[in-house]
Amino acid sequence: NMQVYTFPPGASVPWHTHFDAHELDYELEGTLTLQIDGQGSKPLKRGEAVYVAPNVVHRGLNLSRTQPAKIVVVRVKPKDRPLTTEVQP
Repeated sequence: NMQVYTFPPGASVPWHTHFDAHELDYELEGTLTLQIDGQGSKPLKRGEAVYVAPNVVHRGLNLSRTQPAKIVVVRVKPKDRPLTTEVQP
């Protein structure tokens, strides 16, 4: 599965996980802050990538008040698992 997401200024996604899925995030534009439960935050700037291991609870936030953040996400997951499951950190 491959998707491109655009986060308007101030936008975020809730805490979630991808059961048994490997995720690779690559920042296309702007800066997206990736928060990983128990590990803190990592800003992803244009041209940077990060790997999110299976079952890790995380979320993305665009902390900019003016610039959108655009990211391409590649996930490798079992066909019988949902793409995303919201959870509490």
